[in-house]
Amino acid sequence: MTVSEEDLLKKLNGDLAREYTAIIQYTQHSGVITGAAYGDIKKELIIHTGEALQYALTLADQIDYLGGEPTVEVPPAIPQGTTEKCSSRIWMGRTMPSKGTSRGLRQPKS
Repeated sequence: MTVSEEDLLKKLNGDLAREYTAIIQYTQHSGVITGAAYGDIKKELIIHTGEALQYALTLADQIDYLGGEPTVEVPPAIPQGTTEKCSSRIWMGRTMPSKGTSRGLRQPKS
């Protein structure tokens, strides 16, 4: 199956946009996760943030090389049809504590 250059650029830009979302999510999660039990997870999130940024830069270079323009669109972190409550508790293959618990993710300041 042959993929046109236009389709390839669309797919690469889609990947780039999802990397932006991942960078934002990793950054946010590493900023709000607290507690000794989550120290290793926080370290991993910071590593994954750097890896996602490096991959985004690589994708942007590839898109530019092919004559396209790297996107600046950032898709939502929560897919349509998924409830925020469900998505926020299922993270990195683990079920995180519910809002209002004393451990895990800090509550946002009002």
